[in-house]
Amino acid sequence: MDAELVSASIQKLQGKHILIVEDDALLLRLLARRFTGYGIHVSQAPSGTKALAEIEQHTPDIILLDVELLDMNGLDFATLVRQHDHTNTVPILFMSGGVDHEEDCLKTPRADFIWKPFALSDLFTRLCNLV
Repeated sequence: MDAELVSASIQKLQGKHILIVEDDALLLRLLARRFTGYGIHVSQAPSGTKALAEIEQHTPDIILLDVELLDMNGLDFATLVRQHDHTNTVPILFMSGGVDHEEDCLKTPRADFIWKPFALSDLFTRLCNLV
């Protein structure tokens, strides 16, 4: 991907609040560090339950959501998010590295999907397209 496009995507995301919901602790830390380094506000949740509690405190601009969480399915989490007035329009970028959930995820309003492993440039572009 062209460096100028990546730079433009990062600029569009600067100052935004992204909630990362990921049960892989290493990936969660890596993404949080990368986003924070680019001036993107990050909240982290290693489970759907903790993410729901985080959303009650701070409504994010976008949610980066692992489909296969340990405590709940990401699609179930998205359904719960869509039931609340303050979060029913928050964009969700689903990510999965295992079972093919892409078709089901894309039925969620204001959502997109990315396969793991992904290039950071692709991740930034998809996030940017949602905000």
